[in-house]
Amino acid sequence: MNRMAVIQKVNPNNPLEFTDAQRHALCGSRLFAGIPEAGVHTILRQCAVCRALKNKDVLLYEGKSAAHWWILLEGRLDSYRFEDSIAGKFYIDSFLAGDFIGLDIYYSDPGESPVRIIAGGPCVLAEFAASALDGIELPGIRKTLERNFKTVFSNNSMRMLYRVNALTVKPLRKQIIVFLLNMRAKKGSDTFYVNMNREQLAGYFGVHANSLIRELKGMQDAGFIECEGQYFTVHPDAFKKCEALGLTFDPMWESADGNSGPA
Repeated sequence: MNRMAVIQKVNPNNPLEFTDAQRHALCGSRLFAGIPEAGVHTILRQCAVCRALKNKDVLLYEGKSAAHWWILLEGRLDSYRFEDSIAGKFYIDSFLAGDFIGLDIYYSDPGESPVRIIAGGPCVLAEFAASALDGIELPGIRKTLERNFKTVFSNNSMRMLYRVNALTVKPLRKQIIVFLLNMRAKKGSDTFYVNMNREQLAGYFGVHANSLIRELKGMQDAGFIECEGQYFTVHPDAFKKCEALGLTFDPMWESADGNSGPA
């Protein structure tokens, strides 16, 4: 049935069903940074419910308005663009624990999701009515929330800029190198984990999986990288090897911080 499940309504007279670990994770989220734990618990009682999804459950359909927004506490959600039956679906991005979903859709014009967001396994989310925080008047908390909202939106914008930076260069090998260099700067290590499998990574670059696999093998043979599963290592002399092939870069990754860059 192509309908979202009925949304549970907040009843302030009933206790929330977040576990202690989930409450702790929410207290440490970017949205509630700098807010005392007691204040976060008050906000949760007033504004949030705990929601669980099964594998392949749809959180939000494309073209639908976001009446809610979410913080992912456990699991993984994937976003796809669906075309006709021949073209199928195209992977866009993934959300992991701590990520925000739906805020940008709610505050956008026209406020409709351009993608379908699907559970990549069992998930637990904190669900907020879209305007739930607008009426928060707790002393000292309102301004902190507003500042944190700006940080969340800024980080999301930077994440998209990093993706644009990787996808607007040609050829495919250069796109992959820019992506991996950005990842290396964000993770602070030559070896890092990429939270996309080969099919999803191919969708990220807009190519077939066979093309991506072939290019990754060529990059390994050329000494740019090593990759095993979803772990990648960028060789320290990758810059020199790129220059020798005439591949030059706008070093966007040099200004990366811990909360920006690709996923």
